[in-house]
Amino acid sequence: MDLTLIAAVSDINGRRIISDKGNIPWFKDDEIRKSDLIRFKQLTIHRPIIMGRVTFDSLKNKPLPKRTNIVISDSPELNIASGIVYHAFNLEEAIQMASNFGNLAYCIGGSRIYKQFIDSPYSTKLEITEIKEAYSGDAQFPFIDKNIWKLTNSEEHEKYNFLTYERK
Repeated sequence: MDLTLIAAVSDINGRRIISDKGNIPWFKDDEIRKSDLIRFKQLTIHRPIIMGRVTFDSLKNKPLPKRTNIVISDSPELNIASGIVYHAFNLEEAIQMASNFGNLAYCIGGSRIYKQFIDSPYSTKLEITEIKEAYSGDAQFPFIDKNIWKLTNSEEHEKYNFLTYERK
């Protein structure tokens, strides 16, 4: 099973911001929002996605369509509004569930889940949308250790870059 962490990150001054109070600050910019969402959909469509409960809550408790949604939460109950969502109590259980749906899954956040996965042996790739403008926020993406991760692809744009890292 290969696991890819996918995130949009405002990494100005090493802050690595991914959200603010459950909202993505740069989504007010149509160009960034549209490009990032197109890429996100292209990569994750028809794949299992793993997320934490806070990320699931930010989606208004509705699963992302055409994906197997797996939510990691230590709570015995989740408020699931509609659709099929699988509940995992920990990373290993989430990976096991995802492996039932193919050999590639995506971790879509949030901050705590990224931190738990980034250095785990499950993670093999990072797909990062690097936002070139500084934004403030309360959630951060973990530090990308260049001793572990190698930049293998970079696609430059005016307001953002698409970066791919692979485990060395």
